[in-house]
Amino acid sequence: MKSPSDKTTKINIHSGHRQRVKERFLKSGIDSFQHHEILEFLLFFGIPYKDTNPLAHELINKYGSFSAVFDAPIESLKQVPGMTDNAAVLLKSFAPISGVYMQDKVKNTLYLGSLRTCVAFLKTLFFSAIKEEVYVICLDNAHKLISYKKIATGTVNELPLLTRQVQEVVFFSNAANIILAHNHPSGVTDP
Repeated sequence: MKSPSDKTTKINIHSGHRQRVKERFLKSGIDSFQHHEILEFLLFFGIPYKDTNPLAHELINKYGSFSAVFDAPIESLKQVPGMTDNAAVLLKSFAPISGVYMQDKVKNTLYLGSLRTCVAFLKTLFFSAIKEEVYVICLDNAHKLISYKKIATGTVNELPLLTRQVQEVVFFSNAANIILAHNHPSGVTDP
């Protein structure tokens, strides 16, 4: 008969992995992570007590890129084996929340008197858009941001817009200047 000391102890190499990843993030930031590691890290918060590394790899393989995972339809995400509803909602909320963060960070001090600053601000508005959208950006006499509002959303390749929609926003904001901005999610800017 074998004594207890003769038993081989099975060591779990994944023990403490999540804590090590969190510490790495806090110490080195997200720049030290590869794309699958960022997904793995995010999935920690939607899938507790499970190794999320294989799922992170599976998501990137299935959708073709890191960014495409966040753009994937939520119903498609939920169908990936190992994905939970909470994890799918977390991934779908990531890009819109990032866009709101960027907008809020710049909105109160934003001077839009140059093409460069306008383009930088517009990128935050259209950050995660998958359909065509139109924004009216209202400015004071010094080209400082008063407000901005999305006035129309279309499809992936067209958008109906009424002049009245623009006029109402401008009138109620008391703007001295406006920027009317429209995106092309496909990246093709031809009319």
